[in-house]
Order: sequence, then structure tokens, then C-alpha cells
Amino acid sequence: MKTLSITNQLFILVLLYIIAYAYSLQFAVALNDCNSKVCEKFKSAHESCLLDVPMNMGNIRDKSYYIGRMTPEKLKRLSHCGLSFWSATHFSLYCAIGIFCPDLFWLSFAIGSFFEVYEHFVLDCGALDDIFQNTMGFFAGRLIRLAM
Repeated sequence: MKTLSITNQLFILVLLYIIAYAYSLQFAVALNDCNSKVCEKFKSAHESCLLDVPMNMGNIRDKSYYIGRMTPEKLKRLSHCGLSFWSATHFSLYCAIGIFCPDLFWLSFAIGSFFEVYEHFVLDCGALDDIFQNTMGFFAGRLIRLAM
């Protein structure tokens, strides 16, 4: 696959971040005020655990990890979740960045790290493993790109 110019990679990077922002901090937050069956299905997906683990993972995620919808039951379930829906979205986003913006690792790493700090201190919904998922996703994307 031919590598795009840095300008084109930056354009794609901005588009991917806009889509991620719109979904995670606009659409997902708006679901909190919606009680239809469709909204409940989305909320359930957002709170799903894709990989349970025996160790306690709760300390790596903030108290509002599900964007303000936490209950003691959800905190307990989350504490043994090794890979959540949101972790998977981080991996997927950065996999796409690795495929389409292969020359922008350090910039995307810095933006992702800054955003995790913002989520932690401003929104109280951050997770330390997101930076790991971002990095692994980026390099998985690079590997996919090399195989193309």
C-alpha cells in the first residue's frame, strides 16, 4: 500500500479523531438521557466486557468509566474486566490510525495520552489501559498495512 503524504495522513487523523469524539463524548453521553429499547441496547454494549480476568482491574479505571452511569454492581463487574467495549474502541481507532497514518505514531501517542489525562481529571472516566490499547492498536495497524 502506498504511503500517503503527511498532509493527507494528518487530514485522516483529524477525521478519525472527530468521529471518535462525536461517538464517545457526544452520542454515548446523550444516551444517558434516553430510555428507548434501542438506546438501552447501545448502553448495554457500552458497558459490556469482552474479556473477563481473575485479577482485580478496577484500580486502573476511573469511577465514572461508563460516563456517569456507575452503580456498585457495575463497578464490581468492571473490576474483573480485562477488555471492555471502550478498550476495544481504543484499539480499533488506533489500528485504523496505524493503517492510514503510519508516520504519525508520536503525534497520535501524544494526543491519545493528553486525552487520557483530560478524561481522568475533567471527566473522571479515564483508564490507564487505554494508552496501552492505543499503542497496541497502532502497531497492529502498521502490521496490517505491511501485509497489504
